[in-house]
Amino acid sequence: LHERGPAPEGPFVTLYCSELFDADRVRLALGDEGTDEPARIDAARGGTLLLDELGDLPRDAHVAMRKALLARRSAFRVIGTTQRAIAGLVARGAFDAELFSLFSGPPVELPPLRTRTADILPLATRFALEAGSPAPVRWSPGAVARLRSYPWPGNVLELKNAMHRAVRIAGTGELLGEHLPNEPMPIASNRGRLREHVDGMERDAIIKTLADCNHNQTHAAKALGISRRALIYKMEKFGLKPPPRSGRRITTRPDAAT
Repeated sequence: LHERGPAPEGPFVTLYCSELFDADRVRLALGDEGTDEPARIDAARGGTLLLDELGDLPRDAHVAMRKALLARRSAFRVIGTTQRAIAGLVARGAFDAELFSLFSGPPVELPPLRTRTADILPLATRFALEAGSPAPVRWSPGAVARLRSYPWPGNVLELKNAMHRAVRIAGTGELLGEHLPNEPMPIASNRGRLREHVDGMERDAIIKTLADCNHNQTHAAKALGISRRALIYKMEKFGLKPPPRSGRRITTRPDAAT
């Protein structure tokens, strides 16, 4: 859509709506009224701004998002993606109706990834490189077969999470079939568990990365490609806690203030 749009030579900026979970992140991403400090979305001027998973935008950020887009109405093209029925959220009062009205263009329905098997390996290769796999990506025949046979109920998001996890397991070695999901979730009977399924993969990746980094949150966040603050948020979300520090001893001088 960007390359066939009015400004294909302009920047393409992605904003992950689910990450705008506190006031500081909202301010950095969308700007702050009364200041001239540039917002992250200003990097899309003259190009396209992609709002990834618009339906997951925290309710507290709806008004700020609406104001930010209205203030930059002609600065860039805006595209939103979502797996949720936002019209239904609006009807229940769970999504800002005025914000939704800004997306008046016709929706583009993407077929499930399982029906686009020719896209799976190129996407998986791209995500593997993003996750740090050496180029060219080395695929075992078993890994290729599993990529093509797995139904990918979480579509591209699940594939991306799976590849980041697989690269962390494989390191610089060949990607094998056992590094990839092997327990398909039946689509017809588990649609309501899609987010739980994808979250489970993300939780597993965080657990392994924390273990690999000796539970150093700063190093783990860097390995995962997110900020330390985002890692802490996700740890709280998934009920993860740092290991006990019984092996560490803290000493103070007798005259130290307490």
